[in-house]
Amino acid sequence: MSALLSDLVQKRRDDAIAYAEYLEQIADLVRSVKTGHGGSYPEQINTPGKKALYDNLDKDEDLTLKVDRAVRDNAELNFRGNKMKERKLSRAVQEGLPPPYSPDTIIDIIRAHDEY
Repeated sequence: MSALLSDLVQKRRDDAIAYAEYLEQIADLVRSVKTGHGGSYPEQINTPGKKALYDNLDKDEDLTLKVDRAVRDNAELNFRGNKMKERKLSRAVQEGLPPPYSPDTIIDIIRAHDEY
């Protein structure tokens, strides 16, 4: 019985250490996101919104800048939550996207960044 109890205590300690390491990894991830997604970016990818687009467009700088320009040229004031304005923006974004990318994903990224 004592050996079983010792094994349970040791397993609990091991789990606690693993959980502490997991929490530290989560904290590192949050810190990197807050500082701009971490990693290095081309010179023109210089805002959090562009960085998010760049990360989600397979690190294609030209496509990122093209989509960013389409959004800046077509996003109307208070487009978030307005279906008509979002649909118009989605069509403008879709024109510049090659087939494997979804304009819905891009619009979700745009909605999440205040710079747009």
